[in-house]
Order: sequence, then structure tokens, then C-alpha cells
Amino acid sequence: MNKAYDIMILGPGTVDNIIEFDGSFPIQGGCSRWITDSYWEPGGEGNLIIACSRMGGLVLPVGPVGDDYHGSFLREAMEGEGIDTSCMVTVKGYKAPIANCLIDGNGIHSFVSNLDTCVFSTDEEICSKLDLCKGVFISGYYISYKDNAFFRPMMKLVEHAGATGKKIFFDPGPLAGKIDKDVIGKVIKSADVISLNQEEAEALTGSGDPEKAANILVESATGVVAVKDGSRGCYVIEKGKEAAARWYGGFKVKTVDTSGAGDSFLGALMFAWVNNLDRDTCFTLANAVGAVKASKKGTGRKVPTFDEVVELLEQNGYVIPDECKQYKNFVGLKL
Repeated sequence: MNKAYDIMILGPGTVDNIIEFDGSFPIQGGCSRWITDSYWEPGGEGNLIIACSRMGGLVLPVGPVGDDYHGSFLREAMEGEGIDTSCMVTVKGYKAPIANCLIDGNGIHSFVSNLDTCVFSTDEEICSKLDLCKGVFISGYYISYKDNAFFRPMMKLVEHAGATGKKIFFDPGPLAGKIDKDVIGKVIKSADVISLNQEEAEALTGSGDPEKAANILVESATGVVAVKDGSRGCYVIEKGKEAAARWYGGFKVKTVDTSGAGDSFLGALMFAWVNNLDRDTCFTLANAVGAVKASKKGTGRKVPTFDEVVELLEQNGYVIPDECKQYKNFVGLKL
């Protein structure tokens, strides 16, 4: 391996079982619903990996892969997207974690998951992969519990990235409120970009107002905090530049399914950030990718395509250079 990658993403090789059903939540015991569609997709970090790759990013997924049917499916799906799977290690006896994603007729989703992890490599070997990349994604899922097999390597990656000048992107995730305060404090202080939604920001700060929550979080940060608030867009504030904090408005789309929208947003943002796109372009592009995902059902390979993002941007008056369209790569984009 001698090529340079944009982003390293450590994950346990999760597969989503998407179940679309007629009717709406809640589902109570004793009732039944008709399944309108069901299919498998790369889940968890797979959304980030595919979204970033489709925008033009070169992603290096690192982690264990089940030696079962689902593990084989995951590897084949990633390779079908042109993603390098050489650091996805098949582990004997390891079963790919499954996340059952139920989506009702209103586009509301709920997960019933098994997100087991396993030891697949040494911390040193994992950190050595980061030397090939411009940045790394840190997930709140895997630092929520210290007995998680990914806890120590995740924290080692934070240290290694800081020591080697790599960009750190942190998503606290839905378990944000359960992360040890010292642990999350260290990651927040180290991260270049913290991306989270309004509910996660409230869990960490106690404030349900995105602006107030972002202002509280940035006090402990050294980089940028972006709080997403659905169709409203995202509120962005940077340490030392609080006076320049602002909203980046969302895009109007018909919301069909919000699962994977936050991952799509961050996948695009990471690509744009490490490729030195200007701040306005980074967050405008990320909002567009998140919006396109919300207009589609499913995860994994259902995340936005390059052409779908171009279409939404052009519908909203943005000019996309012909060179970007030709190579399906947003490097050099200015919005």
C-alpha cells in the first residue's frame, strides 16, 4: 500500500437489514404490518465510506469482516463501489454485526442492532494505516464503553492523529450522553471538526437550542462544531472565530427517510475538508448530500450518487464545473 487516502474509517463491518413496512410507528405487541420491501446494505460506517467515495474521496476502511455470508456480502458491495478493501480483515468465527432498520410509511426509522466488535489487529498496526491518510473518522459508538474492542484503538488513533497532524472528524452519535466525560472531553479537544445533530448536542450540553449548544461545545473544542438541525441546515462555529458563526441553510426536498442522512452529510464534509474546499463549499455540499439522502429510502448503496447531488445543486442555482462532472469528483468545487 503506497497510495495516499483521504480518510481512514475504523469500523466493525456492519450490515443493515432494511425492512420497509406499510403503516406507521409505534408497532405494538400483537399487531402485524405488511413488509413492502426488504434488502441488505452496508451499514454503520458503510454509509460514510460510500458517501465520501461517491463525492470523489479515496477512503480506507479498516476493521474486521465476518467470515459468514454477510461478511462476504459487505466486501463485495464495497468492492462494487470501487473501494479498497485490503484493510478489511476477515476474522474466523466472527459474525458480521447486523443492524435491523425498520422504515415506516412516513419515512420514520428505528434500529434494532447487534453492533459487536472484535480484536482483529494490534493498535500499532491500525495506527500505521493512518499514516497513509489525510484524516480519520472517530465514532462515538466505539468510545461509549471501555470494554468495547474498538475503544482503545479509537483513542490511540486520536493520539496518533494529533501527533502526526492528521485531521480528526468526530461524530458523538446517539450514545453521546453515555460517553465518559474525560474521554469525550479529550476527543472534543483534539477534533478538527465535530459533527452532531440537535438531539446529540442537547445530550452533551443540556440545551435544545442548536446555537446555544454549539456555543457551549466550542468552549471545550479547538476546532469547528457543526450542529445539524434537519431541513434547517447546520449551525457552524469555530473556536477563536465565534463572531463568524453562522447557519448554512438546508435544501428543500420531500423527506422520505432520514436514516443515513447524517452519515451522508459527514461523508461529504470529510471529503471536502481534507481536499481544502472553502468553508462555504464544505457545508453547502454536505447539506446537499444530506438532503438528497433524506429524499431516498435505505442506507449503504442508497446514499446519494454524484449525479443526484449535482442535480440538486443545479436546481438551486449553483454552477458545477464541467471538469467535476466529467470525472465525478468535487475536488476544486466552489459554491
